[in-house]
Amino acid sequence: MIREDTWLEKRREKLWFSFLLNALILFVLLAVFRPVYETNDDMGIAGLVNMVKGESDAHVLFPHYLFGLLWELLYRLHQGVPWLPLFEYFCMFFSFTAITYVLIRKLKSNSSVWITAILVFWFSYEGYIQVQFTKTAGIVSTAGLLLLFYAVTQEKVSGKALVLGMLFSCTGFMFRKNQFFAEAALLTGIGVYLLLQLRGKGRKEQYKNFLLYFGTFGSLLIFVFALRIVNQQCYTSQEWQAFRRMNSVRRDLYDHGFPPYEENKEAYEELGIDEVSYRMLRSWNQMDTERFDVETLEGILALRQQKKLTPGLVKNFVREFAAKIFKVPCFYCFVLICIYWLLWGRHGKAELLALFYEALAVFLVYLYQYYDGRYLLNRVDVGLWLAVSCTVLWTFVMKEQEYFPARTGAALTVTVTLLLVYGLRGEWRVNAKTDLEKMMKNRSALETIHEDAEHVYVTAVKTVSFHQSYEVFEAVPFNMAENICPLGGWTAITPLYRRAAERYGITNPIKDVIGNEKAYLVTGDIDLMMEYIQVHYDQNAKAEIVHDFGKYKAYAIQKGD
Repeated sequence: MIREDTWLEKRREKLWFSFLLNALILFVLLAVFRPVYETNDDMGIAGLVNMVKGESDAHVLFPHYLFGLLWELLYRLHQGVPWLPLFEYFCMFFSFTAITYVLIRKLKSNSSVWITAILVFWFSYEGYIQVQFTKTAGIVSTAGLLLLFYAVTQEKVSGKALVLGMLFSCTGFMFRKNQFFAEAALLTGIGVYLLLQLRGKGRKEQYKNFLLYFGTFGSLLIFVFALRIVNQQCYTSQEWQAFRRMNSVRRDLYDHGFPPYEENKEAYEELGIDEVSYRMLRSWNQMDTERFDVETLEGILALRQQKKLTPGLVKNFVREFAAKIFKVPCFYCFVLICIYWLLWGRHGKAELLALFYEALAVFLVYLYQYYDGRYLLNRVDVGLWLAVSCTVLWTFVMKEQEYFPARTGAALTVTVTLLLVYGLRGEWRVNAKTDLEKMMKNRSALETIHEDAEHVYVTAVKTVSFHQSYEVFEAVPFNMAENICPLGGWTAITPLYRRAAERYGITNPIKDVIGNEKAYLVTGDIDLMMEYIQVHYDQNAKAEIVHDFGKYKAYAIQKGD
């Protein structure tokens, strides 16, 4: 055995080795790439706890209320620290370290280091550089469940792995419960594999293992459902019940689509929705609280034809999935792992049956998402394909001999990594000049608005944006959004944002901006806004530009003569 192989064999299963490997990956990624938020959700969550409204609220909606309390406390201790992304990075780093540690010890081969390094680098890019809390939920959930499988398969149950597995799993659940259950559904492939391996063992040993497996994961279910009950109890107030009702119907309409207007024109008109109102709603600007109340939106939702699980729907799903899956970046990491498995792994009956089950689980998870109306979203897919890839590697029983030495493995890992980095060259820090210029323009608009404390700015969707104005590791200044009243998005309907608007006398943002010397309307589509205002509130209203921010402008809306 060559010297590099000997060195690696002695150290690969140490915890510090996995820690340092992940620290190196994180360092390389941050040195080469500029982290950004994949969606505006993380900044929206931060906006509830980081005091940009002058106050905070631990009701962060998607993550658990207990997380909201923790983040609220941290921002109150020091508002100038970006606690939320730091917390996400902390959870992801130790999750990737746990995944690395478990897979290297499970595969028991020097070659496993290089396979695992490629896996972790691929998914770390998605987690660290394209930040999104749903991804964080998937990564942490996978790590936790993998630790639990590792704990119960040791000759002597690993108490530390068991405790950490429970902690990581519950943390993933608290980030986003739906993503946790999706990861769990796919990682059951490992459970099937373990049960298949019990065949041929004595009845006493089978019974012992059954109790251990089901006791462990049954306990986890008890923990997560207890956490769910606690979270539900924190949203029982009247204002939060009203918010959840409104947000549920808003999410269904915007995520799954509006019923076509022409096909349902008569029904829309009965609900008080004319063609211009329909276009206003479709632009995501739903904060006319009088015309677009929850009963009206529920009426629109009722017009949509419900999907039925029919052979035709399944056929359409298979056709679309087969065409679109190749657009999912993380799918290619799974393909690479499958090539490793085909070329150098054993293909026993237990492995084949477990992987057949895993393929069925993938099919059912994606079919459910397709039926639900939301599927092939990158922020969701990252966690799913990480879980599937870890399941395949768990069943990866190496052939007796190493299939490539340390130098060959290192060369392969570096080659794949360089190809990945080069393929993502558009995201390199050195190529981010244009993005940084756009960010500074957006920030300049926010600063102009913030400095004008005498006015409230009613902002249309796709205008003022905090996640496009600040770096991931930059803290948004205190009170920065106090005089901003958004016309769309889930944050706009939170009690915190509504209270902030009411301090400026705004209860119906679109109506209250008309003839209001203390309010300006910010939009990039003034024609639609004015058409809506003139049809429904003041047919002679006029718009006067007060600030030009480039792609969008701030207007004073004057009453007609």
